[in-house]
Formats: sequence, C-alpha cells, structure tokens
Amino acid sequence: MLGDIGAPELLIVLAIVILLFGGSKVAQLGSSLGSAVREFRHELSSDDDDNGQQLNTNTEAAAQANQSPPALPGDEATTAGTSVGPPAFRH
Repeated sequence: MLGDIGAPELLIVLAIVILLFGGSKVAQLGSSLGSAVREFRHELSSDDDDNGQQLNTNTEAAAQANQSPPALPGDEATTAGTSVGPPAFRH
C-alpha cells in the first residue's frame, strides 16, 4: 500500500505536479519551502540560546530567593524550631 512507494512512483508524482503547475511555479514553491525550513531552523537554534540564558537567570533568582531574610528584633521566639514562610507544596 503506502509503504511500497519507491523512486518510480515519486518521479511520476513529480511529473504530474510539473504538468499541473508549470516549472516556474514549482521552482517558486521549492524556494519558498527552503526559506521556511531555514527560518524554522534558525528560530529553533535561537530559542535554545534564549532558554539557556533564561535558565541561568532563573537559577540566579532561585539562589537569591533561597537566602534567608535577616532576622528582625523580637523574632527569636518565632524562628526557634518553627519554619517561617509559606507551606511546602506536595506533588
């Protein structure tokens, strides 16, 4: 069925496409398709770079957030043996 498509069948399909649309339209279509693939690959690589920079920024922000705030006078009773802050989320 569809798994048995080989080179001769693809050549026949290509010949029919050229007859229907003409050589110039097929060339324009190929050029447009090539430009789209090139732009897609460029966006993928730039997106990877952006994710790496964002990961570093998020890591630095998380490190700063994990630092404990300075103790205020009179907070000795609340910080001794109890956790201060929002409750932990369970997954």
